Amino acid sequence: KLISEGSVEEKVLALQGRYAQQEADFETAIRLLREAVEAFGDRPAPYTPARRARLNLSNTLRLRGRYDETLAVLDETLLWMAHVP
Repeated sequence: KLISEGSVEEKVLALQGRYAQQEADFETAIRLLREAVEAFGDRPAPYTPARRARLNLSNTLRLRGRYDETLAVLDETLLWMAHVP
């Protein structure tokens, strides 16, 4: 298994976070998506599940009106994406 594929646990966290977002359980979504982003760690960009988790986290923060945090996550994501091998 390639390191860039990620583990099932990371992907499950991201999917659970997305589901919580869709169910309007935003605080749970934020917690799970933060855990997923942390678990994905420094996977090479643009690893799709990690990118999706980051973008879902920023969107959930936006939906809660937490704009400063949203921008911080987007900035981190852009920096991460800039390091495409």
